Amino acid sequence: MICKVLLCELSVFKYIFVVFLMSCSSQTPDQAFDLGVAKDTRTSKDTGKDSSTDVTTKDSGQDLGVKDANMGDGGKSDATSDVSMDVTTDLTMDADVSEPECEYPATRVWVAEEVQGDNMAPAFLSDIVDPVFGTTITRITNGGEYQHYSKTQPWNADASLIFMGNGRHVIVDATSFVVLNKPNSPTGERRWSTQEPDKMFHLGGTQFMTYSPSQDMDSLLYDFANEGCEVIRLGPWEGNLSIDDKKVAFACKVGADLKVIVYDIENASIQARRTFPGMWGDANLDWLSVSQSGKYVVMNWRNMGMRSYDAETMNDQKMLAGAGEHGDLCVDENGKDVYVQVICGGHPDRGEAGIMSYDVETGTKTTLLPNAYTCTGHISCRNYRRPGWAYVSSNYHHEAFAVKLDGSRKVQGFAHMHQKGGFEPFAVPSPDGCKMMFASDWAGQDAAYVSIKK
Repeated sequence: MICKVLLCELSVFKYIFVVFLMSCSSQTPDQAFDLGVAKDTRTSKDTGKDSSTDVTTKDSGQDLGVKDANMGDGGKSDATSDVSMDVTTDLTMDADVSEPECEYPATRVWVAEEVQGDNMAPAFLSDIVDPVFGTTITRITNGGEYQHYSKTQPWNADASLIFMGNGRHVIVDATSFVVLNKPNSPTGERRWSTQEPDKMFHLGGTQFMTYSPSQDMDSLLYDFANEGCEVIRLGPWEGNLSIDDKKVAFACKVGADLKVIVYDIENASIQARRTFPGMWGDANLDWLSVSQSGKYVVMNWRNMGMRSYDAETMNDQKMLAGAGEHGDLCVDENGKDVYVQVICGGHPDRGEAGIMSYDVETGTKTTLLPNAYTCTGHISCRNYRRPGWAYVSSNYHHEAFAVKLDGSRKVQGFAHMHQKGGFEPFAVPSPDGCKMMFASDWAGQDAAYVSIKK
């Protein structure tokens, strides 16, 4: 009898333990996911394979183009300072790119308000608590450097390093915020790999290269002089690779022509080309980029609006908006490519003012927030491990926040940025969306700040 009782009690205990384990393994919808993409370790030269589609667009008489050979960055400074780095540190790379767990700020339904509080700016490596959002804000730079732009991810794949692209170009340890001495680090258009912590992609003239911070060395992927290019640009300035590091689109100058090239990094081959005769120049094209999935190329034509193209063929896909503003290419919670931008009112090509989302495949528009946020900030979707959200820096409300892409007007406040005058914060999330980095002249000096819910 005693044995039977003991066996019964053990069975009950085993059931409770199993239920406990099952509850521990559950995840909330907003927790990040592991991309699960095999890493691209190839650093060799292009093999010369070419399985591309080549399309030439006849000149329609419109002056369509990208920035000229000098390629001014339109306020996204890429100037370098000849300064000696104060610390030399070896880099130890962690190959684990899975997202750490974090707590996001409270989700609420958006209400237009401008409440900053009276906080004094934190000193270097000190922090304060945002009195409205309850997040912790830390000042992480002290030499005038800050992140490049809202569409440029400053954190590497495992969030162990940060690249600062305004002021002096430096790589910073993401925990201690110590500047790492890497004299050969790229100074042109560059993007972190989303798959390998010790890899950046960057351009030099006609060359597409990778850079290893641990070795302080470049490796050539492909020289687009083979395509007749005089120079290639990633955007210019506002382009990104696909999130799996497999596809990228370039603007290539061939005389007066603009040649758009979709390059397959994984297979080291040209996937598609399209030539726009006589259209190189800054008059009509702001930027182009491959979408996060790599299925589409989106081009922000100044006089033709926002248009998407099939990345396999460069054939026209959809007209997204009559005019392009500050925006980024995102992924919604269903895995679809969308373009999100801040729309200014008062122009027939722009339509309704506010923050809008456009399905890149179908062109369907969704209003995310109404016109209280018109013409006043930037969008970032560099949170590639947290789809379904776009991150906003609102100059008018001085807020850095995330907005849900389903039209529910749900937001999560990260920081009040306290910038003065026309200073642009260029706020950008970490890959997992747990943190936001923004620039501010809050303390009387340009600096980068990071906000996180602790």
